[in-house]
Amino acid sequence: METRITKSNAIINASYRLSLNELRIVLFGLSHIDPRADEFPLDYKINIRDLAEFYDIGDKDRGSFYDDIKDALITKFWEREFSYYDDILDKVVKRRWLIEVQYGGKDGILYYSYNPKLKTQLQKLSKRFTSYFLSNVAKMKSAYAVRIYEIAVMYLNASCKGTATFTKTIKELKSHLGIEEKYVHFFNMRSKVLEIAKRDINRYSDIRITYLVKKIGRTPHKIEFVVTRKTKAKQPNKEELNKYKHFNSSVKLPPAALEKAKAIVVNARTGWDLYVIEQQFYDFVATKEPPKNLEAAFLGFVKKKVANFP
Repeated sequence: METRITKSNAIINASYRLSLNELRIVLFGLSHIDPRADEFPLDYKINIRDLAEFYDIGDKDRGSFYDDIKDALITKFWEREFSYYDDILDKVVKRRWLIEVQYGGKDGILYYSYNPKLKTQLQKLSKRFTSYFLSNVAKMKSAYAVRIYEIAVMYLNASCKGTATFTKTIKELKSHLGIEEKYVHFFNMRSKVLEIAKRDINRYSDIRITYLVKKIGRTPHKIEFVVTRKTKAKQPNKEELNKYKHFNSSVKLPPAALEKAKAIVVNARTGWDLYVIEQQFYDFVATKEPPKNLEAAFLGFVKKKVANFP
């Protein structure tokens, strides 16, 4: 019997099956979208130099990195498709992610276009991925680390504290990671998924994660995760901001604006962490001309975030 995937979650579930380099392509594109804009672009380009810098790939590895990204885009991602059950049509719908890829030019730039029929779903995927600071996952070497980081941050934000505990059965976690048919023996899953993910998250991100395996008899059954934020929220440092010629590093939000934003987040009861939204706002305006009214722009940014909470 075919598993039915609901329309609202179809592309999110499909994203769990992307490879690390496919995920890098998606995240890099999403990092350039104005979170305040209503319009969602479907055409993207990848300058491999910018992509390598974003993911901290050294000069000696950039040649192979270009080949790997090119292969991920024109071979793997181009062939990706997914299906879902449409309640209105009462039919299973199958669609591809992309409708066009351009490559091989002397400029070394890769171009790709998403299927326009996925626009609404891609917007939902964008909100899901950009609910955390993208730089926290840029250096991760494992797609599983990115997935587990995302899950952990969701629980951490919902707790409104500096720490959170959550439990997943092994079956649930494998479903979240898109590895239902892999790692039949738990010791393989532990070494190739959990330990690598824990290493990447603790080394590269803003959180620290540990886990404990719970058993029924001698059989591993579920996993209890404990996640904590490493440091207190802080604004981007001067060195980071100086990378962007349009951003004045002396500009910062007044305390009154942060208090107003906090009230908006608390009243919305969405589970958003104000720190995450503030960091996203600074990260975005750092690449643009600063708005004339920084406080109004920030409050508008916050309102849109909580209104569009998944």
